[in-house]
Amino acid sequence: MKKSYIIMITITTISIILTIVLGILMNHMDMHYEEVKATVISVETKTKVRHKYIIHTDYNVKIMYEGDTYELKNVHDTYSYAKGKQIVAYLSNGNLYANVEGIKGDTPLAKVYFVFVFISWILMIATSVYIISSRKRRA
Repeated sequence: MKKSYIIMITITTISIILTIVLGILMNHMDMHYEEVKATVISVETKTKVRHKYIIHTDYNVKIMYEGDTYELKNVHDTYSYAKGKQIVAYLSNGNLYANVEGIKGDTPLAKVYFVFVFISWILMIATSVYIISSRKRRA
């Protein structure tokens, strides 16, 4: 029993430490982007209800920049984007983003970080449940 406690706690601790390190690296990485002016050409909101209670809203904003049409990434609302309005967007790696956080969240480092956040939460819950249930079995 004791060996399995140590293994689970060690794996959970390593996962949490890796998550913290990845978070620090993500917050301090250099981002290369350019602020550009673009024109909104269409705005669409799609609301989906999943499993009766979970409501998911997609905001689709299409913009024109230098004669090309782009879908604006990381949009959190549609009221800021009126058709025909000129907006500031952030150009990075051939994509246009609504904000700098969208650029950060679209990097491979950010994706690995979010995977480790999920794994760490699962491991913390699993380790807690394992320790509690094994203590009850001993009693």
